[in-house]
Amino acid sequence: MTRPEPENGPLSDAIRKEGGQPLHLPLNTIEPVPFRAPGPAEITTWDTIVFTSANGVRHFVARLSDEARRELTKHRGIAVIGPATARGLTDAGCSSSLVATEHVAESLASELGPREGKRILWPRGNLARSAFPDAMRLTGALLTELVVYRTVAVVPENAAEILRDADAITFTSPSGVNAWAAAFGAPPIMVACIGPVTAAAAAARGFEVTTIANPYTLTGLMSGLRGIFSSAAGHGSA
Repeated sequence: MTRPEPENGPLSDAIRKEGGQPLHLPLNTIEPVPFRAPGPAEITTWDTIVFTSANGVRHFVARLSDEARRELTKHRGIAVIGPATARGLTDAGCSSSLVATEHVAESLASELGPREGKRILWPRGNLARSAFPDAMRLTGALLTELVVYRTVAVVPENAAEILRDADAITFTSPSGVNAWAAAFGAPPIMVACIGPVTAAAAAARGFEVTTIANPYTLTGLMSGLRGIFSSAAGHGSA
C-alpha cells in the first residue's frame, strides 16, 4: 500500500477481509496549505462547488467558519468525482448533487455539461491534473481554483524491509507512482492501479501494470487483486 492511510484505513481493511496482509509503505503525506477561506455569504455566490478528492473536502471544510459550514451544508450544487469523495462530503454534513459515473475528472466535467457564465469553485491539491479546469474553461465557466492541500513525497526508513515481504503493490494516485519511481525505479512485483489515470502515469514510468480497477474505486482495486492472485494460483497448480 503506497497511499497514506492509518492501520485500520479502508484499503487496509479491504485487504484483510480478503485474507491478505496490508503492508504500509506510504510514499507521500498530505499537508494543509494556508488559503483564504470563503465566508458564509461568499459560499452562496458559487453556482457549483466541485471536489475531486476526499482530501480536498477535508481541508476545505476544516478552514471554514461555523457559519460558512452551515451554508455549505445547504448548497445544492456540489459535484464530486467519486464515492470516496462523496463519503467525505457526507462526513462533513453535506450532500452532493452529482457523482461522476466514471470516477475521473474528464467524466465529471462532461456530466456537469456547459457552464457558460456560471461560477465554479474547485478546492484542490497542488498536484491536481489540468483536465477538469481545461474542460470547464472551454465551456465558458468562471472557474476559481483554490489550493487547500499539498502532496509531499516521502520514503519510509524501513522501505527495503517492507518490500521484501510484498507480493503486489497498489497505487491509488499518480503522485504515489512518481514517488515510487524516484525512489525505487520500476517495481519487480505485480502492480495494481486504481484507475486509468494512475495506470497511465505508471506506464509512463516504465511500470508493467498487472491490473486496473474497474470500477475506479477501492472495491474495484480489490476485485483486480483478487483476479491476479486467483490467476497466479491457477497457474501454479497446473
